Amino acid sequence: MLDPRKVQTAVLDGPMSLHPIAMPFDRPSAKLMRGRYEHRGFYCGKWLGGCGKKLQTKIGEIRIPHFSHIAEGRTVISCRRPSNDEKSADHLYIRRDLAAWARDQGRQVGDMRLNGEVPGEGGLCSGVTVPLQDGGVLEVSIRDGFGKHAKRLWDRRNRELAGGRRQQIDWLFAEGLDLEHVYAEQGYAFMIKCDYVGMERSVKIGTKTRGRVTEWADLSECRLTDEGLWTPFLADAKARHPRRRKTPSQPPAPPKAKKAKAAKPRPSAASRSTDLPGFPVIPDQLRVVPRAQMSTPVHDAAWGRNAHVLPVRIGDGARNLAGTGAKLLLPNPATDLQPEELHRLEPPCTVMTSAEDWVIYAAGIEPLNLAPSTSEPPKKSPETEAGQDEAPIESEKQRETRKVVESLLWRMRNVGVAETAKISEMIEAAMPLLSEADRRWAENQIRRLREQNKRMRNFREKRQRPAVDQGQAEMEMSHWLDMALAELELGNRHEARRCHAIACEMFGRLPPKQVTSARRRLDGVRQLIEKPDPIRAGRGAPGQRPARGTARRPADDGIEKVVPGIRQLLETAARNQAFITWHQLQNALTRKLPTDPISRRLILIKVDSETDRSEPLLSALVVTGDSEMDPLYPEVARALGRGFDSNEDAEYLEWSMHVLRVHRTWRYR
Repeated sequence: MLDPRKVQTAVLDGPMSLHPIAMPFDRPSAKLMRGRYEHRGFYCGKWLGGCGKKLQTKIGEIRIPHFSHIAEGRTVISCRRPSNDEKSADHLYIRRDLAAWARDQGRQVGDMRLNGEVPGEGGLCSGVTVPLQDGGVLEVSIRDGFGKHAKRLWDRRNRELAGGRRQQIDWLFAEGLDLEHVYAEQGYAFMIKCDYVGMERSVKIGTKTRGRVTEWADLSECRLTDEGLWTPFLADAKARHPRRRKTPSQPPAPPKAKKAKAAKPRPSAASRSTDLPGFPVIPDQLRVVPRAQMSTPVHDAAWGRNAHVLPVRIGDGARNLAGTGAKLLLPNPATDLQPEELHRLEPPCTVMTSAEDWVIYAAGIEPLNLAPSTSEPPKKSPETEAGQDEAPIESEKQRETRKVVESLLWRMRNVGVAETAKISEMIEAAMPLLSEADRRWAENQIRRLREQNKRMRNFREKRQRPAVDQGQAEMEMSHWLDMALAELELGNRHEARRCHAIACEMFGRLPPKQVTSARRRLDGVRQLIEKPDPIRAGRGAPGQRPARGTARRPADDGIEKVVPGIRQLLETAARNQAFITWHQLQNALTRKLPTDPISRRLILIKVDSETDRSEPLLSALVVTGDSEMDPLYPEVARALGRGFDSNEDAEYLEWSMHVLRVHRTWRYR
């Protein structure tokens, strides 16, 4: 009888093996994995809680690739393995990678233990213990929930691991476990998880503090020091939550009369440590405009809890998303809001996309400019009235100045360049009389109007620019394209690109009738330049021996060979809603990747050269070790003709939106 379950993990070499293997979700990677490891055999391992029987691969066109038990006639396949998903072998990956990581740093690893009910059919692994012979223990808790007695049981477990010696014990917790006892003891907690990188699952270490999003780092970026485990985000976590020290015990106070115990107030939803779903963003770069005066209660499935929803519109904080509709989800109800006015979000703040619109998660919302109180001020004594008249007069001056600035800004939209400069000087002279919030608002309005006037001025100059003579423009462009082809035949690809760039400048001066044919010729020469061998590209005669200097350079040849593999890894990361680093790309490929920025930028450009113009760039998923934007991505986006904001404050937000579009595009492919 056929096995209807989709088993995603197995072990190699035998039932009692500790070598895990996971089936990739995409079919090309699954076929590559099968060809590489099929000779070793796939088994439903005992350390996975399986039956120990041999498995076969199922890579079809309808269902996702998976393992399956081999049918034995009409006998019903009985296997009491509790978990079959891609995370069911993570304890074996963690055991393998932590041991190799510790040995790479010169540490001696003792006898590692897999805790729980494994090996055995139907068993579950609750954690991994990695003792270090020179002192220290790494304890991974996957399913160890200590319940309401967490502090007492955790202390007892620490004493058992210490074994009567004074040594450092570093705990790493899986996602979803209660960590209040850890926060109370040291203010932060280390997290651990596994993510797909190509055909393998890679271990990541996270640093989490109460009420904040987990900050993840690759295992290779962490270190074992004399003080214990170190991550790139540990210093910030310790600074935010200093470790509590036990104070010396005080002498017992005299007994007092017992009082009735008052009911303890229940902590608010905002004070409870909850992980917000989605991609973290900086709240200062995102302003919203509510469309209602108060929120409504709702149950959010992505958050997994009851929340309060508020329809909003993204304000002018995000340039490319201004005016976009969104839903704001809050842990507490929001009332007495000011519709159609800018509001700020309280951190932490995350963003994710749904099938209909954008969804924003935040801890709270408050008006950007709090309105001054309209209540009547208290009566003042005659002695203090003379010295305290300034506050209401100053508020009235600010309101009058704001009205004047608004009228000047309205005039600034409909005047020429010379008049714009005079109005700007008048507004700058009135700036000291404005409040801090009004001053920032006025500066943003002036900057936006100046950019708009600059774009209009450039547009008028282009329209008024006289067209070049048809024969002269075509002759100049043809001259530079011929020079580009000549340099290409000599192997000077850099000079060929320079000539092609000058020809592109000539293209901008052509009359409209010549645009179509000129663009076709420019694209043809560009394709020849991107191919390192002009003879094979069709420039030389078939069978002709290449001239001296036209052979492929080794670096270009290596780049061409790694581009398909890198694109495949980026597509897999996009389907898994994940990121990938250059270190992970190197581990997943058999060829060595270049380390210089020029070669890496060229690799990313070639990877996304086949991406459709209507789709986001896969290169956005390449991040640094601390999950930040790769510095090469803005250059790659501009080289491929995609707009990217050059403002440093808006770069992170725009890259975040590109990542969200990539994940949304590839989610179900």
